[in-house]
This record gives sequence, C-alpha cells and structure tokens, in this order.
Amino acid sequence: MALKAAFIFIAPETDAKLHNATINAPVVQLHVVGVKTYQEAELVAAKLVEQGIEAIELCAGFGIEGVAKVKAAVKGKAET
Repeated sequence: MALKAAFIFIAPETDAKLHNATINAPVVQLHVVGVKTYQEAELVAAKLVEQGIEAIELCAGFGIEGVAKVKAAVKGKAET
C-alpha cells in the first residue's frame, strides 16, 4: 500500500481547485495543491486528511505562522 502524502505550496493568484495534481508512484500517492492564503491552506489540509492523507509537506513560504495554522487544522491526523 502506497503512502498517501501531500505537498501544499502558497503563491499569489493560486486557486486550489485549479492548481492541483496527483502523482501515483509505486510507493507514494502524492497530492500537490497550490493555495493563496493560510486560511485556504487550513481548509485544504483538513479536507486532505479526511481523504486519507497521512503526511503533509509545506513549502518554505508558509513560515512559522503558516505551519502552525496548518498543523492545528489537521488536529494530529497527519504528520506536518
């Protein structure tokens, strides 16, 4: 069974509904999603864990504040 993981990046003018992809590799199913705000990242992360995502990597653009917000949003249901 492949690890279900996600990478969330933050950038201006990004729409999570449009700027996303899933890569199916032998050992990982990776979901890549772009967001434009921390608030959108919180919503996306919570939805991803509902879909079975076990680990979430955040781009460096999130900084300490953004990481803390996403970590709180997933409520310990995924490694961040």
